[in-house]
Amino acid sequence: MAGIDSCNVLESAWDSRRLWRFSAGGGQVRKAGEFSGLPTDPLPTKQVTKGWRSLWHKSVNIAWLPPDQVFLAAVKVPRTDNDEELRTMIEFQLERISPLPLTHIVWGFEKAPHNPNMLDELRTAIVVIASRSALEKQLGELEADGYQPDRLDIPFLHHLLTMPIADDGVWIFPFVTRDRAFCITAWWYHRTLHSLSLVNLTDESNWKNEILSELNKVAWAGEVEGWITSDPKARLVCEDELAGTWQQLLTEACGIDVERSAPPSRNELAALNARRVANGDATANLLPAERATRYKQELTDRIWMRAVGALIVIYMIGVGCYFGWLQYLGIQKSEIGQQIAALTDDYDKVKEMRTQIEIQEKQVNLRYASLDTWKAVSETLPGDLTLTALDFTRGERVRLVGTARNRQSSKVTDFNEDLGNYTLDGRPVFEAVGPASITMVQNGQIQWNFTCTLAQ
Repeated sequence: MAGIDSCNVLESAWDSRRLWRFSAGGGQVRKAGEFSGLPTDPLPTKQVTKGWRSLWHKSVNIAWLPPDQVFLAAVKVPRTDNDEELRTMIEFQLERISPLPLTHIVWGFEKAPHNPNMLDELRTAIVVIASRSALEKQLGELEADGYQPDRLDIPFLHHLLTMPIADDGVWIFPFVTRDRAFCITAWWYHRTLHSLSLVNLTDESNWKNEILSELNKVAWAGEVEGWITSDPKARLVCEDELAGTWQQLLTEACGIDVERSAPPSRNELAALNARRVANGDATANLLPAERATRYKQELTDRIWMRAVGALIVIYMIGVGCYFGWLQYLGIQKSEIGQQIAALTDDYDKVKEMRTQIEIQEKQVNLRYASLDTWKAVSETLPGDLTLTALDFTRGERVRLVGTARNRQSSKVTDFNEDLGNYTLDGRPVFEAVGPASITMVQNGQIQWNFTCTLAQ
């Protein structure tokens, strides 16, 4: 899981619950927050629930398993750098070391530190086995609290795999819970882990004999296998409140002085777990594969449903905005209609007044046009011609009708041309003068007429 951006580590106990949140980057982790409370207190939903943000901000949820719920064993396998090959080689030995049928377990492994100066072709792997039914029960409780873990880890393993080893001997890690006591023994020789076992303890009066029996059994096996090459030293790793009882107990059981060191605090252990996960060093994940697949599918479905919900909300907002805009336009239209209705009377009055003004202007223009026409006709009409009628049509045309003697047709033609060329104050009076029409009448008379178009 290298390349993560944040990590949650959850520890659940019978009387308390703690959640650490870390941000990761550049191979380092930084504490970003912590939550603690009773087992019934709800977890901070915003921190532990994945959603849209997980598409670009990779987060990992880790839940701790107590060491008494797992079976630990150190097995020797041929040295290889391929994890898949290592898993296959461990599977060949799994049926021999598993305390339960293989169909009832979930297992993982961690590669133990190896002394690079040793030429041994074998290396040690720590096999972690847990009951599937116990894991399913714990996962059900976590899911009920809204926590879907990506990993089920054993915090003890991270401490074991990263603690400095300088001397040969056995490291003893005691654990005392509300209803049971046990200890884990780890045998290191030449900075290589050779044996790892969990010792279940019964009555406190029997602890000494039970621990001594386990240590003698491993020591005898180590001598037979040849990896114990010197007298082992004993080191106790426990909290202050257990130190007095256990140091005295181990001194009496082993017959030698037992050195003691303090384990990392829970905060340090959570940071160590997050760092190893962020750097891709932690391989023992006891989360069942089918659960991981289901969580991934639920996350995908949840993101899709939220996307669909967001689209529906955006659509509804768009529809609301559209109808709101239509309502606004309707109000504007209504206001404009009221304004138009208020201006209609004034507009009709102005229109009527304009029509009257145009009529009056035409009348005035016609009056002046009549005068100009009389002036043009009087000045150009030859004395041999008689004007009998002068009619105005629509204020634009003038029809001239007259008579003359039979042989005065040329006079009519000259009169027609003179009217067409007549100007008043440098402006032509007529825009066009139609050709004269001449007809014969009785008594040697002719009748003529033509139409003139007034200049505008």
